[in-house]
Amino acid sequence: MLTKRLLCTCLLSVGLGTAWADSVPFADPDIAIDVGSDSAPIQPGTTSFALTNGGGVFGFYNPFSTFITKLVFDTTLLTGLPGNLFNCQSNQFFQNCAAQYTSSTGDLTITFSGVNPEEAPADPTDPETGEFEGIPPLLPGCAGTPDAAGCVNVGHFLISLNNNFSFDQSNPNGGWAPFADSEGGIDFNTQISTAPEPSEMFLTGAGCWLAIGSRLRRRTKRS
Repeated sequence: MLTKRLLCTCLLSVGLGTAWADSVPFADPDIAIDVGSDSAPIQPGTTSFALTNGGGVFGFYNPFSTFITKLVFDTTLLTGLPGNLFNCQSNQFFQNCAAQYTSSTGDLTITFSGVNPEEAPADPTDPETGEFEGIPPLLPGCAGTPDAAGCVNVGHFLISLNNNFSFDQSNPNGGWAPFADSEGGIDFNTQISTAPEPSEMFLTGAGCWLAIGSRLRRRTKRS
């Protein structure tokens, strides 16, 4: 299960430097997520990605006590870029992925979202791949030590900025170079959701009210 390809989403606000390339990039910028290990915690706030050849693979883990249920990248880039320039794919952790670019303002938002309810009872050793439940938390005592006795890769994930969503760490190559800062990197101001999405909570509540209403109607008819 750990070898399965996962292609993700994050709510991340992205702050980029001012060293722009003079031309529109020919390689479409891609972003994806896969299972990882031996990583750093992802937290709200600034997350720095040091690009190599415009791409790279970066390891993180879920440091929270609950599932990460939504991740979004938001940034302001050059204006006037093609609307279909930016690519994302969602698989395994999230049901949906959307990249929205506004040509007039340069605003780019990439959103990974849509999760199923957690299984009951939950299996703490299950990395949840292919179940669309979000990114699970680490096993207790496994922060920073995924290879310790009893620890598995649950909660660890990789973010790829490589072309074609590649997770080949030995050959980084991506389309993000024209958007890098003067030091060749991208800084993301990360915002992360760890609660059910409002739409899912509404649907759950609506279902409960429908059930209650149905029972009340049955009782009225019987009386």
